[in-house]
Amino acid sequence: MLTNAPWFVPNVIIRNDLSVTTIRQEVKKHCNTYRQRLTVHPNHLATTLLQGLPCNRRLKRHYPEDLVTRFN
Repeated sequence: MLTNAPWFVPNVIIRNDLSVTTIRQEVKKHCNTYRQRLTVHPNHLATTLLQGLPCNRRLKRHYPEDLVTRFN
């Protein structure tokens, strides 16, 4: 987003002035809506995606529900 702000203005102030959400807030919002959509999905296979994850995670795969806490 181009704002024509001087170089010494911090990004936090620009983000607050423009009321732009952070990436973390957007990811959290989309993860929550994804989870809500899956809980009411008519296909029973889609609802099983939210149930127990495999315990063996040696390959360090990332799941959508991990995105909320992954970048703390």
